Amino acid sequence: MMISTDSNSHPSCIAIGDFNDDTQLDIAV
Repeated sequence: MMISTDSNSHPSCIAIGDFNDDTQLDIAV
């Protein structure tokens, strides 16, 4: 899931998912 934010804010997008298989959601900026 990608969440786009305002063009004047940083970061411009955030990726949310289980990236390291620990069954908890991770947030990548």
